[in-house]
Amino acid sequence: MVPPVEGAAKLAGTVFGARPDLLSGTPSFTPLRLGDTGFRLRDTAVDKLSAATRTVLSERGVVLTAQPLDRIVNLLGDEQGAIGKELETLVGRPTRRSVKRIGDTLVTVSTPLPSPWTALVVGETLPPEAIPLEDTRVPRTRGTVAPSGVADLILVRQQLIGYAGADIAHIENVLRGESKQREHIRRQEHATDVAPPPEIYRTKPFDYQAGGGDSKTDYTHSGQITIDDGYMPVQATCGTVMNTWQQDCCVDVIVGSRPHRFSDDGNWMWTTPMAEERDSVPITVQTWRVSHVGVTVEVKCQRTDRAMAKWRLETHAKLTTACLARLSEYEAQIAALQLQAGVVIHGRNPEANQLLVADELRKNCVSILTDQHFDMFGAVDTVYGADGRAIPQVDIAEAAAEGAYVRFFEQAFEWEHLTWAAYPYVWGRKDKWDERLTYEDPDPQFNQFLKAGYCRVTVPVRPGFEDHGRGIDVGHMLIGLEVRSNRILRTRNFPGQGGTGLEIVTWLGDLGGGAANLAKRRILRPTGVEVIFHNRTSDYGVMDNLEGDIAGYPVGCGATPGGPPQYVPGKGIADALAGYLPLAGSTEWATRARRFAQALGATVSPTGITNKTDVIDRLADKLYEFAVWYAATRWVPSGELLGPAAEKACQHMKGAAHEVATVFVTTLASAIAHPPDPVDAAGPYPGQSATGPCASTLLKAASTNVGAVRRQLDEWAEEFGRLLE
Repeated sequence: MVPPVEGAAKLAGTVFGARPDLLSGTPSFTPLRLGDTGFRLRDTAVDKLSAATRTVLSERGVVLTAQPLDRIVNLLGDEQGAIGKELETLVGRPTRRSVKRIGDTLVTVSTPLPSPWTALVVGETLPPEAIPLEDTRVPRTRGTVAPSGVADLILVRQQLIGYAGADIAHIENVLRGESKQREHIRRQEHATDVAPPPEIYRTKPFDYQAGGGDSKTDYTHSGQITIDDGYMPVQATCGTVMNTWQQDCCVDVIVGSRPHRFSDDGNWMWTTPMAEERDSVPITVQTWRVSHVGVTVEVKCQRTDRAMAKWRLETHAKLTTACLARLSEYEAQIAALQLQAGVVIHGRNPEANQLLVADELRKNCVSILTDQHFDMFGAVDTVYGADGRAIPQVDIAEAAAEGAYVRFFEQAFEWEHLTWAAYPYVWGRKDKWDERLTYEDPDPQFNQFLKAGYCRVTVPVRPGFEDHGRGIDVGHMLIGLEVRSNRILRTRNFPGQGGTGLEIVTWLGDLGGGAANLAKRRILRPTGVEVIFHNRTSDYGVMDNLEGDIAGYPVGCGATPGGPPQYVPGKGIADALAGYLPLAGSTEWATRARRFAQALGATVSPTGITNKTDVIDRLADKLYEFAVWYAATRWVPSGELLGPAAEKACQHMKGAAHEVATVFVTTLASAIAHPPDPVDAAGPYPGQSATGPCASTLLKAASTNVGAVRRQLDEWAEEFGRLLE
């Protein structure tokens, strides 16, 4: 039997010529074939997949070249969702239980937690906000913690962003029984327009409802969900309720690029991941054989990195504006206070600067004159009382010796009339040029002194202390006086150095070093002994060195040249030196060479030295021993004298020492015969001696085993230490 509706449609078509399908309503929904639409992979693309991936897809009946990619993605997404639901059913959803006090009642609160399988359905979510680790620079409370009972828990989250300068309360000790009032000032930043960061997620809803038509009426609707700026959709959840005309009814919903069909099978909810659309998400709803329908769509949107960066930039700009405003206020207040305080003069008083410059130049002048850097000074000792407290006290003997030294330099020169001229920074160390150029001092003359690379200093000598054109190395003389005050240094020979401490700091040090230098020169070319007594660098046996070496013996000696210093009561080294210098009628100056030669063991007469040969031989042995020590301690460690060169220098050493001793004794004899003349070497000079075998085991070792030289020097140092003890 033909249904009445279809019969009426045929009749109408016959009578009116109308198409039957227009009168019978919309036909059943026939979906398109999968191969007719959508993007599909080529055969060559499938070959690039791994074998494991192809196996998984084959087990699920997925043919990549025959099915569109969006359908394959939806199929795999549905399978993920189904697996997640099954796992959730088996494992259960985690919950967090807590106890909360409401009035006088304790209530247990169960809070569902996100399922561990949510990521399989929704995809990756934002990582949890990182909580900064404890900063050890932040002060922490010290003390103990103990349980005190049940109490409400208030969780306060605090994050250290930075430090800001502010006023600090006055801090002082408060004794028991005292009371103090303190005023604290809290710093406030007035950036009131700073908004909190955007929420991580936002939800955008959409709903549609229709109904009231007959069984032939279908409903179609389309719309859009506007996505907020800075967000993107990550998940859509769609739900539908409907009243149907017949069992094979359906509701088709498309959210963005995700289609889904709801049928009368009891599944009224559908969740799908989104394709990261921007600005808006289109939604389309179409029904078939449904009398009433209600559709709701909820799109979950996630904050983008760009939105967070934009918020940071805006917040930073607002805070910077507020900070600059506060800084401007602060600077204005400071300027007002400075205006009230008046003009501030920077830098030191120019007169104080000139005194400082004079003291510094005086210090360095004395160092140059005496060849020392004040390391020997210190006449204050420290003693300890019964309670262990350190008490400083003056070393009387040391103060007397140092006082004479100090008094001479303070009285012999007119330091108050010192003048100086600064030379440019280029004469100083090159690595300090940039630093010197940056010196800025309000006092221009003091600034010139700070930048100077060299200074020329002129100091007048007081009348009575000048040497009338005769050069005297005052440093040698003063060092000789210092050594003479110590009995051990004055009388005992130093191990390996050929003489006593007094001899080493005066004539033996100068002439022994000259003999070593002469032997070293002769390794390369023949060299005459004259170079030791006349050279451009004023070294070794030049006149002012010899005069200073000789002066170290007779000045303040009483009747024993080279003996302990002896001063007239009430007078000191300045007076002794004034009596020694070549002033009119000075007998000490005229007899200095004779007394010095006698201290060396020479027999003198008005015409000179009568036992010259014996004195020359004895001094030559001392000079040779010191020359060996001089070469071993200076040139062997530095690498200037190693291997065959060390042994060759040793072969010249004895001859050089004998030549230097000959010239020195001859010069002394001439000065004895002509008292007003300076002790200055003159020709004829002895010729260069022939080389001989190296008699020094120390320099022989330097040619083969430098370690042996170091061991020998260490042994001598230990022996010298025991000697001083």
